Amino acid sequence: MSDLYIKLAQHPVINSERLILRPMTLDDTNALFELTSDLETAKYVSNIHRSLNDAADYIVTKFLNAPLGQFAIEEKLTGKMIGSVSYNRIDSLMKTAEIGYMLNRHYWNKGYMTETLKTMLEYGFEKFEFNSLMAVFDKNNIASRKVILKSGLKYLFEDPYSRKDFIDPQKNVTDVFYRLTKDEYFHPE
Repeated sequence: MSDLYIKLAQHPVINSERLILRPMTLDDTNALFELTSDLETAKYVSNIHRSLNDAADYIVTKFLNAPLGQFAIEEKLTGKMIGSVSYNRIDSLMKTAEIGYMLNRHYWNKGYMTETLKTMLEYGFEKFEFNSLMAVFDKNNIASRKVILKSGLKYLFEDPYSRKDFIDPQKNVTDVFYRLTKDEYFHPE
């Protein structure tokens, strides 16, 4: 087992100023359904969930099946689960990962996602010792681009025809890739 996974297991809960990043549970089914059944929230990041059972199934397959590096985003003030964030596609040999996230649209424009992403970068480089962290988003997702830029990731490239749209399978998506290396994080220009 990789040292990276041991470090991830040692930090199942991460705190930031206004948020708690904690393991997702089946108790989060209603809150996740609120996110993933809303077209505005889910259109760039997830298939639309049409039932609580769809949301529960997603929690089990995405968060409970392999929980290391997978977090629910909970607002400290209210205790409400308002989103999710995770280290995806972890390569323990190269110590790289992709950070994926989604946030309930009722919590947009409050700086929560930027706070979350900066916290994931901080823990990723300082505690988990990743060499490189990447974020990928649909080119049309302007809000995600703003979050990524505020968080300090650097543009890499665009990948036209990288996948089909989550909502409209007839539509092709251009994904945009941003990355930050440990050298860039510890020695910013």
